[in-house]
Amino acid sequence: MRKINEKKNWNILALRGLEMDDMDFIKKNRMNPMLAYTPQLNPELIKFERKRNLHQAKLLGMPIEMATKIANENANQVINDTNHLYKALKINERITKKQVFN
Repeated sequence: MRKINEKKNWNILALRGLEMDDMDFIKKNRMNPMLAYTPQLNPELIKFERKRNLHQAKLLGMPIEMATKIANENANQVINDTNHLYKALKINERITKKQVFN
């Protein structure tokens, strides 16, 4: 049983068994520290990565329609993969497209 004060790491790497604290993960990705140790971390990370992928594609001169399609496909795949991991770990959380694409 978890102690009351124990913080649960929600980042995808920690959930996959790697030693990665949420706060280290947040600092590395320059994200809002309020997301640490909350289930909201992964949807926000997927949203962050989607925006970064779009930006990079634009810098490379990719047409916006193609960049958007690829970024959305990648985000959807990560949503599905993360939800499968949650289910396998018996975590009662789900990431929705609305959380990521809003």
